Amino acid sequence: MNLIDNEKWKDVWGFPGYEISSYGRCASHWKMDRRKGRRCDGNYLDESYTRFIGTISKDYKIAALRRPAGLTVSHPLSHYNKLTEGIPDKVGMVRVVMPTHKLVMWHFNYLDDNPEQIGITKNEWLSMPERARVIIRQSLEINHIDHDHYNNRLDNLEYVTKVENAQAYRNSDKFQEYLKENENKRR
Repeated sequence: MNLIDNEKWKDVWGFPGYEISSYGRCASHWKMDRRKGRRCDGNYLDESYTRFIGTISKDYKIAALRRPAGLTVSHPLSHYNKLTEGIPDKVGMVRVVMPTHKLVMWHFNYLDDNPEQIGITKNEWLSMPERARVIIRQSLEINHIDHDHYNNRLDNLEYVTKVENAQAYRNSDKFQEYLKENENKRR
């Protein structure tokens, strides 16, 4: 699926029927069974059906994804730095809320494929114990370069440390506006 020039799409790992784009858009191929006179057992996959999903939370765009409960072993959510798998619903599906910017980075700029972006060579990365790689993955944050948390295009995202992320925000026009608003409120 390519609806915008140069936009790339990938299947969301561990979530059948969902795709994420390099432009920060999430699509679902799940369709609600709404036939009259029939007991509805939920959704079903229809690859010919595409619905764009994503909602705005307090600060970020998020996607609510569902997956069969049986994928916890073959596709654990620890891949996404999530600690819990969630609880299956009545039809055996687990609902997981994921920030869109993280899905974009994990699918188009996964740290294991390109550790040079954080100053580590591929050989150094591969020679590290797996536990060290997990700690690094879990400690990094994703910075929105233009400080617009709704702009989840791949070219607007970068891995940074917590300190670098805080400093980038303090250097931004958005933070200066925040300071001015608070100063005006104090007067």
